[in-house]
Amino acid sequence: MSFTNPLYEGDGYLPRRYATKLAAGTAARMVKSAEARANRADGLERQARWLGARGLAALIGRFFSWLERSAREARRREIERYLAQSTDAVDLEHRMKALERRGELFS
Repeated sequence: MSFTNPLYEGDGYLPRRYATKLAAGTAARMVKSAEARANRADGLERQARWLGARGLAALIGRFFSWLERSAREARRREIERYLAQSTDAVDLEHRMKALERRGELFS
């Protein structure tokens, strides 16, 4: 890249030899800056992928925890409904013992 016109600097013109050195230095700084931005973007992209995978794993884990908790609560409500249908204390004890024998009674 070469300049044929002198650059304006304050109240005078820069000589052509300084203008070309200034332009070359500016171009070099721009290239370094672009490389640094590309490296940062690459690092950020890697970090985002890692966090995304981790976030997805956490989301799937929470979903399965919710599913398990919902199933457990549904079964608990079903057992409570069954026990609530007992007619007296003897019937309630009989039902509770039957659930205990099957290993379905939660404490």
